[in-house]
Amino acid sequence: MNYKVSIIIPVYNVEKFLNRCLQTLRNQTLKEIEIIAVNDCSTDASLEILKDFQKEHPENVKIINSKVNVKQGGARNLGIDIAKGEYIGFVDPDDYISTTMFDKMYEAAIQNNADIVACDYFEVNGSTRTYKHNDLPEGDLDTEKKKVILKRKYGWELWQHIFKRELFINNSIRFSEHLFVTDLEIGALLFMYANKIAKVNEGLYFYVKHENATTTFKLNDKKIYDLIIVNDKRLEHFKDRNLYNEFKEELEYVYFWHVCVISVSRCILNFSRPQYSKMEEIKDRIKIKIPEITKNKYYKNSNVYSKFILFFLFHSKTILTFIIKLGNSLPPELKQKVKSLLKK
Repeated sequence: MNYKVSIIIPVYNVEKFLNRCLQTLRNQTLKEIEIIAVNDCSTDASLEILKDFQKEHPENVKIINSKVNVKQGGARNLGIDIAKGEYIGFVDPDDYISTTMFDKMYEAAIQNNADIVACDYFEVNGSTRTYKHNDLPEGDLDTEKKKVILKRKYGWELWQHIFKRELFINNSIRFSEHLFVTDLEIGALLFMYANKIAKVNEGLYFYVKHENATTTFKLNDKKIYDLIIVNDKRLEHFKDRNLYNEFKEELEYVYFWHVCVISVSRCILNFSRPQYSKMEEIKDRIKIKIPEITKNKYYKNSNVYSKFILFFLFHSKTILTFIIKLGNSLPPELKQKVKSLLKK
């Protein structure tokens, strides 16, 4: 079979959710799909569920058993290495998708001769579904559009896109292994090598938020460290490929946002005691990686809160901790008013 889309699913101990995900793949209206499930050393019944699914659909389903646990990025690499589809999509096994998702996205890809196709999605939290719009620019990608994409703080999840397989193969793009949040690392490169983006303005993916989700960011020390490492690698990739100078301001601003603003806030709020040693590491990284961030045009236009964090990270982590914790303890309505003021 000539596959139109290869769908890669990293699987690790998700027996509770896997059947729901596979059911939505089974019912896809696009039939020329290749489903590549990568079992990342699961210790529950996930592999048995995959084998049963493969028996039902032997022409469409491939199972790879990773010899070691390589996390989401490494599992995706194993799938990319054997993928035969014209396009590649990613689905996390805790989530589920519309039965027309890959049909509509592939149709948009062909009609527009697009390297990447994006869709909107729903964030599912219990019985609540919240519609989320993908704000990517459409059409031919010139330098200015690529800058708009690169300066985005969020929206790097690869599961709301399909990518021409040639982007990975021709440009030697692979995920880092043993790390969380590698979408942020690799997504930027894929967009830099793409020539055209198309969009399907429908919510086709259902991203499920729960404690056991493979990508829900429940913080611990490793995940904070991984977020920093992934941002380091992002800068390194652009330098290695001689793309850094052209997009320096965008890359450094997003690095600042993730490594300083997000990581420092989490060092304070997500632990019983503030992680001062980790905050000191972050300060040192800012000095080395983005020493002139205060001259950055996006930083100059950023909100008071982000500038506040940078200032007190260098001058008084104790005051920084006190004020962030105080703000976090405010009643929801007052907290929202303060956030609105700080964003101005």
